[in-house]
Amino acid sequence: MSTIAQPKFDANPKEGSYERIAWYLFDSFVNDRLPEYVYDDLALAAGEIMKPMRQYASSYPINDRISQLVDCEHISKSIFALRLIPFCSDDEKLYKNLRDMFLNIKIPNENKWLLQKKKYLSVVLPYFVQYDDDEKIREDIYNYLESTRKDAVEETLRYYGGIDKFSGAFAEALKDEKKRKAKHWVYIWCFKAICQEGLLDPTAREQLKSVIKEYKLNRAKSINAFENKIIDQALKSS
Repeated sequence: MSTIAQPKFDANPKEGSYERIAWYLFDSFVNDRLPEYVYDDLALAAGEIMKPMRQYASSYPINDRISQLVDCEHISKSIFALRLIPFCSDDEKLYKNLRDMFLNIKIPNENKWLLQKKKYLSVVLPYFVQYDDDEKIREDIYNYLESTRKDAVEETLRYYGGIDKFSGAFAEALKDEKKRKAKHWVYIWCFKAICQEGLLDPTAREQLKSVIKEYKLNRAKSINAFENKIIDQALKSS
């Protein structure tokens, strides 16, 4: 596999920018130059470095490589491959494979890496168009999130850069009608869980409830019973 084209970077990179590092890591991944131990770190990498890597992955044909690695015995390598799957993926075979993986990993489980994989499978399955008609997996993901609420909140806030950045990220996510529409209920559930953990002050909580109310009003004709349940739970959060 040939080296991917290097993006044009700003000659004076901004402080805290990970685009160059992300490109280097992604290029090394595509060409199988990463040491095995690096995948342990990439599997748990924060959103600041994963976001540009996902963007590179979405514009480069690596579906076959991802499909091969999600079954890899090196679990952190398989988790990293999962995290590169782009929104709106349409691969029936891969979706069924990932769905079975998610259902087969039971809680409790002493293998922490397997539990980490289940976590990311719950995140990735809604990326697929096949998920839209899969009522069972939505309920299973909901039950999984409820059973791991504290961990889910911690992961969400780590991805968004802390509680201070959550409000803006949450409102922005609900505006995305193309890529992240299938995950809207997950974001709303995260808001409810964060309220349950007492991490939002009353002002921020009420502001985000207003965002949810507006979202519900604008999508009144398209919200199904499952989504409506999550929304109502969120609006009752205190």
